[in-house]
Amino acid sequence: MYKLAVIGCGAVTERCHMRAARRNEDCEVVALVDTDLERAKELAEKFEVPDVFADSNEVIGKVDAAILALPHHLHAPISTALLREGIHVLVEKPMAMTSEECREMLEAAKAGDAVLAVGLIRRFLHAAVTAKEIIETSMLGEIESFDFREGNIYNWPVSSDFFWNRDAAGGGVLFDTGAHTLPFHQIIPFTGVIGAVIGVALIFWGKLVQAARKLFGLLSSRQAAGDEPRQ
Repeated sequence: MYKLAVIGCGAVTERCHMRAARRNEDCEVVALVDTDLERAKELAEKFEVPDVFADSNEVIGKVDAAILALPHHLHAPISTALLREGIHVLVEKPMAMTSEECREMLEAAKAGDAVLAVGLIRRFLHAAVTAKEIIETSMLGEIESFDFREGNIYNWPVSSDFFWNRDAAGGGVLFDTGAHTLPFHQIIPFTGVIGAVIGVALIFWGKLVQAARKLFGLLSSRQAAGDEPRQ
């Protein structure tokens, strides 16, 4: 059984990583790390984790693997330190702040004979897997272009403000949400098309979404009352 540390005790750790780890019979979370030690203790008590630390270096020699759920600017330095010590790392997206940092992380993984994985979870969505199969089997013929559209009202229950701090986040919407959307271009190589042009549109609907919801609610209430909507 793998001994696992979770580094960073924000919303994604509480809502996702800890719940998933507890269902996995092949690992045990033995340590939580956060500079806010009281927050780490709070989650440790909630999820029955024996140890808490304020410094990620404290887990070296105590765990086999670590999940990094940290502000983006900390991904590379902490991942690199752990990987060089032979600790496997799953780091949240985006992988790092720069391509140079990404290369350093890969070199550290090689040096420590450790596995480095990036949490690009949307690659495993049924829609993404199905799209890949459609392209591989040429079900739709030759694919000439892609059009990605994404948008929602931001509602993630953040526990810090780093998303709005450029020094910590590395960028804005494209850097954050784009880390989910842009990797879908990797479907392209499966078609054998090298020079394909990809259009990426990150559309945030805002008031349009709210207006649509109000409209659908109004139509539903009219239908329930027997008043059919006008065509």
